[in-house]
Amino acid sequence: MHHKETACWVFQSLINQSDGPEEIQSILDFNVSLLPRLFQLLDDEKRSLVSAALGTITEIAESGNQHQKKMILDAGAIPILAKLLNHTHIRVDGDATRLACILTSTIFKIRATAQMDSLFSHKIVEALLNVLANNDDVDGQTDAAKAITTIARGKPNLKLSTSSIWESN
Repeated sequence: MHHKETACWVFQSLINQSDGPEEIQSILDFNVSLLPRLFQLLDDEKRSLVSAALGTITEIAESGNQHQKKMILDAGAIPILAKLLNHTHIRVDGDATRLACILTSTIFKIRATAQMDSLFSHKIVEALLNVLANNDDVDGQTDAAKAITTIARGKPNLKLSTSSIWESN
């Protein structure tokens, strides 16, 4: 295992064992470059490294508070998620769709209009539909369906067109 992967798993374990958002914030404050560095690792071609970094980000999103989830969004999560969900070489659908589900829910809870628009401009819905149609991972499909449902609830004018592509009016 590469030292970067080990570091990701260590941070993921620390966050997982934390007593809540205050301890997570302490971890993020202690290493202010943690989130930006994790997002850099998502661009690596090595699947195990991408998976370790994505797992750490997802752990922060699952265990953190709304501020910490917004930090993930502000670090550029949406364009990177779109890339990961559409990437054919590195398949990380389970982690990527779980993170997409958490972040879409966060986006609509905090009414982050720019991020809502970003979901559509980066074609996250289409990527999630592809996960539903082309993935044998039931958990990934479930998370993709939850993310799409969250988006649809937050965007009442969202509709399915005759060409089976989601679009927003």
